[in-house]
Amino acid sequence: MREPEGSTADFLRGLRHELRTPLNHIIGYSELLLDEVAAGGPSRLAPDLDKIHAAGTDLLALVDESLAAAKADAGVVDLTALSEAVRTPLNAVVGYSGMLQEDAVELGREDLVADLRRIEEAGKQVLGLVLAVLDLGRGAAAPVLSPPTAISGPAAPPLPSVEQSADQGSLLVVDDDEANRDMLARRLVRLGYTVALAEHGRAALDRLFFELGLPSQVLATDVDESVLQHARTGLWREDDLEGVPAPVRQQLFEPLSGGRLRVRERFASIIEYRRLDLLRDPYPNRRFHLIACRNVLIYFREADRLGVVQRLVDCLDDRGILFLGSTEVLLNPGMFGLATVSPSIYRKITDER
Repeated sequence: MREPEGSTADFLRGLRHELRTPLNHIIGYSELLLDEVAAGGPSRLAPDLDKIHAAGTDLLALVDESLAAAKADAGVVDLTALSEAVRTPLNAVVGYSGMLQEDAVELGREDLVADLRRIEEAGKQVLGLVLAVLDLGRGAAAPVLSPPTAISGPAAPPLPSVEQSADQGSLLVVDDDEANRDMLARRLVRLGYTVALAEHGRAALDRLFFELGLPSQVLATDVDESVLQHARTGLWREDDLEGVPAPVRQQLFEPLSGGRLRVRERFASIIEYRRLDLLRDPYPNRRFHLIACRNVLIYFREADRLGVVQRLVDCLDDRGILFLGSTEVLLNPGMFGLATVSPSIYRKITDER
């Protein structure tokens, strides 16, 4: 097939992604099940799980090679050959996963059936795409690709960790594909993280700010009382927020007339405003996950600047973050007990690192 045009060219550009998604589900869930077997699960399932994993890996490599961007753009993709090459390993994936479901029930491990069903349905999803590709290779009109089908079945519980790590902190996994969220979250749980899930950006912001309690409280300080008084009103012009990403702006601010915005009440309620002179006033007697002190230190003398940085570090929680301005780079962050994350962003070093 050469010089694809119109809908056929669009189909080729989207096909690689549509095939890769369920193939990654096959690989990912077979890996999770193999981990379960290695942790003391039913060894009888291992040989067929190995076959499923190998088939998924080979299929992914075949799709990547056959639908490489250069080939698709040049219109030299042999869709008929691709369809014929993937059908045998796909049938093996579907067949083995179906048999393994029966074996799991027989062994009293019904908890493994959900993941096996996800593998089977992912294989069937790819087979459906393969049939469409075969029709296209025979000259039929290119079908319109729909979003990947959600993998059904009850969600499997997180796998117990073989060597559970100490608590590594909390992570939010955001992905519009349910199976991708599930697989990544379970991997992270095994590594010792506490994991929350969100299906899109707006849901992620909701969870970060109002469900997970991040942040639970914000302390906003300035040496100028008039600046604080304005901030307490919660009123801002649109051009004041020009650099704020649209999803964040929509989540945190409500629009008013005249091009103005106001901080939404549920977020405004966690903000405390306080006058603070960094050189003269006592610092808050609490610990913070994040301290942003941008474009302030540049106005201080060297000795004062070093003293302020140390006092800010003393207010950080373990592994807390200090965020400075782009021109306020610390040449020796280690002297303050900090490690560089990226320019102007530093993490407090703890004895547990």
